[in-house]
Amino acid sequence: MKLIMMNIPQIPGDKRALRPIGRDSTAYQALLREIETLVKRADELGFFGYGTAEHHLHTEGYEVISAPMILYTRLAAMTENIKFVPLSLVPVASNPIRIAEEVAMFDNLFPGRIEVGFARGYQSRWLQTLAQDDCITSNVPASDARNREIYDEYVQIIKLAWTRDSFAFDGKHFQVPYPYQGITGYPAAHVAGEIGAPGETDDGVVINKIGVIPSPATKPHPPLWIPFSFSPATLLNAATNGYRVLVPGSKPDFFRDFCQTYQRRAAEGGVQVELGQNICPLRDVIVSDSRDEALELANTGASNAMFEYFQYFGMLEQWRMPSDDPTKPVTLTSREAITQRMIDQGYIIIGTVDEVAEQIADLRSCHGAGGNVEYLAWYCGLQGTVPTEVTVRQLERLAGEVMPKLGRSTTARP
Repeated sequence: MKLIMMNIPQIPGDKRALRPIGRDSTAYQALLREIETLVKRADELGFFGYGTAEHHLHTEGYEVISAPMILYTRLAAMTENIKFVPLSLVPVASNPIRIAEEVAMFDNLFPGRIEVGFARGYQSRWLQTLAQDDCITSNVPASDARNREIYDEYVQIIKLAWTRDSFAFDGKHFQVPYPYQGITGYPAAHVAGEIGAPGETDDGVVINKIGVIPSPATKPHPPLWIPFSFSPATLLNAATNGYRVLVPGSKPDFFRDFCQTYQRRAAEGGVQVELGQNICPLRDVIVSDSRDEALELANTGASNAMFEYFQYFGMLEQWRMPSDDPTKPVTLTSREAITQRMIDQGYIIIGTVDEVAEQIADLRSCHGAGGNVEYLAWYCGLQGTVPTEVTVRQLERLAGEVMPKLGRSTTARP
């Protein structure tokens, strides 16, 4: 079972006293130093990967990594083996050619150390602003179809850019080249025709195709991931394309059914996978010799951010209970209530070394279905809320004490 450390970085400090903390460069530097410490230690402990998500404009201090590829470049230069798994980049808010170039450049600088997740985006404040489109978010019914249409088109372009020496694309939302009929008046068209990629120009005058440089060092391209958010279309797309899937949904019945459905859908599309292959549950794991200490860490960490911020984006819906009001979004009134809800629903794995190992072993089996889940993403919810050394100690206990009990002396790398 390969371990990935994942977090949505938040800036340490009093977010109200330092308002707007997201614009405080001293506080942001403290965040960067903390991430560096955690990723370097994860690399030393044998973690397979580290990942974060692309977000913009969060002056409140939550979700503050606006340029993850730049962050990964610095972290890669400071580490030896750990891979970087963007979970995720958001194509619909960017230019697909630029994404293809930046990922390929990283893969040439650090061959084999990048895997790429693409998300559709759902937060209107930054998604609409960057995309300059007010009908773009994936969690608004009127916009969802348009979002998926653009997303699918952009991902297709990125894959073509990685795998073709030259290509053209006539999409509804993006054309390559632009205009698709060809670019005239390019002074060096004859040079492209003589020594550029074949097909870029047929007559030495009109640019008919383009070639993206560099091509990835990993052939045909770095492995692709998709974060799953309960969309049947997303599941089908992931399974039939052999994408790796990050699964935050933690109810045991849901997760077992998801793994079985992924395997079945993949087979229907001609892709044979073992039960649990390509699957990565996202879980918050807290190891402690004291139940009270573990609960305190949970309340301080992931539950605090969920209470203060994430629940307003509907993040608690995945743990909805029959007792919740069906006419209203799920919101809870205390950190402690959120902690207990996430423990009861299997998202927070908590306890002693032996108790945590037992829970992860059950998760790895797809909750008794005989599977062998390939990855585990440890959500680093403590980052930004407790001293860095406390979070480092959790890394060390998970990798050095829990994982060996599952039958491996190392945590990640085959």
